[in-house]
Amino acid sequence: TQYLYAGWDQTTGIKRVVLCCECPAFILTDIIRVFAGQENGYTTNITLPYVLGDGNPIINIITSPIGGTLTQSVSSQNVFTYNTIEKVADNYGDTFQVQIRADVGGVCSSATVTVQIQIVPFGMKMLYTDQDIFAFINTNSYTLGEATQVRDALVDLKARWNTAFGFTGEIYIIPTSNSNWLGYQKAIVDNGASAGLDGAYSSIQDLPTSWTPGGVGVYKNQAVMFVFSNDSDGVYHDSTLAAGFAGAVTQPSISYKDDYDAYKDAIGGTQNSSWGQALGLTAPQYPSGISTVLFPLTVPGSSGPDAANILQMIAATTGQLIPPSKFGIQTAVDVGQVIQGIGSSNPYDGAATPGGNTISGLFEVSVVNSHFALLDQDNTVTYLLEMASGDNEDFNYLMDTAIKGNDNTFPAGTIPTNDRYIVTDCSTSDAYIVSIGNGTVIKLSNPGADFIPGDGRADWLTLTNKCVTVTSNCESSVAELGSVLISTHDVCGSCTP
Repeated sequence: TQYLYAGWDQTTGIKRVVLCCECPAFILTDIIRVFAGQENGYTTNITLPYVLGDGNPIINIITSPIGGTLTQSVSSQNVFTYNTIEKVADNYGDTFQVQIRADVGGVCSSATVTVQIQIVPFGMKMLYTDQDIFAFINTNSYTLGEATQVRDALVDLKARWNTAFGFTGEIYIIPTSNSNWLGYQKAIVDNGASAGLDGAYSSIQDLPTSWTPGGVGVYKNQAVMFVFSNDSDGVYHDSTLAAGFAGAVTQPSISYKDDYDAYKDAIGGTQNSSWGQALGLTAPQYPSGISTVLFPLTVPGSSGPDAANILQMIAATTGQLIPPSKFGIQTAVDVGQVIQGIGSSNPYDGAATPGGNTISGLFEVSVVNSHFALLDQDNTVTYLLEMASGDNEDFNYLMDTAIKGNDNTFPAGTIPTNDRYIVTDCSTSDAYIVSIGNGTVIKLSNPGADFIPGDGRADWLTLTNKCVTVTSNCESSVAELGSVLISTHDVCGSCTP
């Protein structure tokens, strides 16, 4: 018996036809990406593409997942339903194994494969249809032409989302010459002071209005940040994958530790970094969290800086040696150095920072602060061209998955126009619930009447000003007093009541 094989590509069709005596059995897991939400009850459907030389497939589950239940379709054996049952901080991935064979005897082979399931963090989400997105492009990773293609992809994405769910927000294009991607969020807080803008790429940049002195504030109580950075060579990692975690750059690097301190300052309102101290942070800068999407491109077959970047990103995201049963994050290169049974340790597990923090994985730093690492995209001319034209189905699907988040739904509501907030007095640390418009507001006046809390907090008298930091949204609470916006400031130190 001989079997006919046809090979083809998408451009020219069938390229070659051969006859062979081998009867194959393949499950094509390399062409699918499977995601599931972190919260208990999330359901995702999985269809496994396969090639079988003869007969009908018999597909059996060999090893079940540990973070969810798996149900196989009776009518279509290659169709499965995965239901999340585990909600813990480090369940970033799951796996299961299946075997395929033919229902006819003879020379037909069988194949056993591992199916990876990447978990979307619980806090990963864009909340509102009119919410802005901060997209940072590392100009050390992209030529101006390539960065323009990324910009074009995001412009197309904005239009597509407008059709899909009424998106009216902005996607800010921020070309930066900095390679320290964990530190990018600082620019959102300090209105671009730490952005490291690359002037050679100014033709593609589209910056937030708040970054211009006197400009209109932008909503960032909950921030969504896209990171287009293909390597952090010499900053976070070495120049080769083989160097691992202890080459010329010992991981986590000093730069990473400093950026980790700044990140913790931003989400916690602390001053453990020099950046946090300079701003005088006293309250969380993202009261409803920050969702970060890592989207590196990797040259196929690379073992250079872009490959080393994948190892660094997955190690920083997971913060532990990954058990094989939880290796659900697909990667563009072999990251065995961070897999249990192959690697010896993950340096991002428990390392101390200069600011006194203990480093852990970024997957879910807290319920509302998380990182979603997409680490298996090819850096090819075709991939970028299709991104720019809006025809890259992989890119579009991954971006949709990111903003839909843990519940796999597009945002539906708009930013409330008159939220109630908890604000903290810069001088006394007393907290007040006030009604103000969205944005970073520091100096407020009480238009009347006198507010006398009588609970130990200082009084807020009519027509007096207070310098305050917006702490959190509490729309369900009753406002204690009204307010008039006098001015906005980057830090408490620059505000005089």
